[in-house]
Amino acid sequence: MQFKYMTAAQSAEWFKASSDKAIDIALAEIVIGWHGVMDDQGKEAPFTKEALQQLLLAYQPASLEIVRAWQQGLTESRVKN
Repeated sequence: MQFKYMTAAQSAEWFKASSDKAIDIALAEIVIGWHGVMDDQGKEAPFTKEALQQLLLAYQPASLEIVRAWQQGLTESRVKN
């Protein structure tokens, strides 16, 4: 997954605002792309909001895993710099 970068204040605001949104809409605000996601024919699926929605419907734990990965990326970036 490729994620939009946000500052700590921006990510806190995203969490606050996203509680009133459908998860696919909220995640579409932070996910900007992906690599290695395959479709039913075994071909790499291009990232779209609709494809993200399909992933979330097919694999329910994905939403929490995506948010955790995004948070981890933001936290690790700050630690490294």
